[in-house]
Amino acid sequence: MLVGPGYAQDTLPPHLGGYVQSLGLPQIYKPYFGVSIGRWRGEGSEHLASQLRLGVFRDFGNPVTGLVGTSLEAYAGFRDLQADAGLRAILASNLFRLGAGADFDVRAREIDLLLRVTSPVRRGGIIAAGEGRRLRAAGWALPKALVPVAGTPLVERVIRNFQAAGIASLVIIVNERSRECEPWLRARFPELDLQVLVKTTASSLESFQQVGARLGPGRAPISTVDAWCPASAFQTFLDGARRCPADATVLALTALAEDERPLWARLGQDGRVTGLGGASGDVVTAGMYLVPERVRRLSPPPEVHRLRDFLAWLFRRGEPIYGIVLPAVVDVDRAEDVALAEALALARAIPTIRPGGIE
Repeated sequence: MLVGPGYAQDTLPPHLGGYVQSLGLPQIYKPYFGVSIGRWRGEGSEHLASQLRLGVFRDFGNPVTGLVGTSLEAYAGFRDLQADAGLRAILASNLFRLGAGADFDVRAREIDLLLRVTSPVRRGGIIAAGEGRRLRAAGWALPKALVPVAGTPLVERVIRNFQAAGIASLVIIVNERSRECEPWLRARFPELDLQVLVKTTASSLESFQQVGARLGPGRAPISTVDAWCPASAFQTFLDGARRCPADATVLALTALAEDERPLWARLGQDGRVTGLGGASGDVVTAGMYLVPERVRRLSPPPEVHRLRDFLAWLFRRGEPIYGIVLPAVVDVDRAEDVALAEALALARAIPTIRPGGIE
């Protein structure tokens, strides 16, 4: 008889050091709605048109890749003063942002070929208005945004992540003690459309609101300047976030809970956040968000001061919140965080992540 070594099964929950075995997949059926106003051109004339759309998208295969799926939608509206309504069936690829299908016009009783191209997110925001007191106390005299990790300033790393994702228009907020960041940013990134706000805010929520108010219509990604991760991880977040329901706020999450006061989150099988806050959870928030315009315009009650409190308030009021789990995102607030981020930057392989640390 051959006897091999035995292995103990890891039965600890994640918040006590056990591995996170599964965090679920995004839902396969994704309802959506939208409103559009514009001009419709046909038969040699143009008409003012408005339209309300309601539909559902279903992935074929793995919903994470978004390779191909189908959507059925109904629409109703007006072309000038005439009512307009119809049904559409579309075969679409969220990965390539292309779609083709049929459009049945109820009024004309005609079926037309439909081609669709989805425009990706083009503007983002960076919150860099923190004082960076703990880094200053550790010997960094630079503004926090310019503290280097593996030779690259924090704000440059975040901007490069946005650039790699095809986003070339950014709103960045820095505090008045860090006003030297503005000329540095403009000299470093002359090719980008930068709107730099130099404003000392009372809280992280106020900084979030200042940036969010300037991002324009639709969903927009916002990152804190101290959320360090490679460009591939940021792209993974955006790709996953775009496949979540259009009215949902999407959080980047990680099992690397190195922050002193992490905001814990728990996820359901469909990727929706089922718990936010408390002393433990599956994963922690990672300082990157995809936020609908509607949510950016909300006015929380006066007792909500910090961004983390705002997220918890959204959850309590029943707002749809989803999470995209990334392997390692470092919240760079302390000297040891800089060292950890540099170790990850120089590592050839992504380390094994356990809640509360790395191996």
